[in-house]
Amino acid sequence: MLGGQVWIVEYGSPHPVWRPAYAMGEKLDELLRREDNRALLKGFEDTLSTAWTALTDIERQEAEARLAREEVHRLEKRHDEICCYSRDAFAI
Repeated sequence: MLGGQVWIVEYGSPHPVWRPAYAMGEKLDELLRREDNRALLKGFEDTLSTAWTALTDIERQEAEARLAREEVHRLEKRHDEICCYSRDAFAI
């Protein structure tokens, strides 16, 4: 955010051009109103939906992996406690 506004960088020219997001929104609305762009929009929406589903799945897998790591850490800690206790008990 620059100056309290959201800005979008537009590539494709020799130098990137920064435009306020609302200006890009107006241009996008204009393009989407054209009938010949409807199929493109539908494909974009389908792709976005697929990407969102994949992202949700990745986040779920990351959460499961984090829980598994925590459980392994807990079990390793418990294992060490039991081994040290047993070792100390026989060291008398």
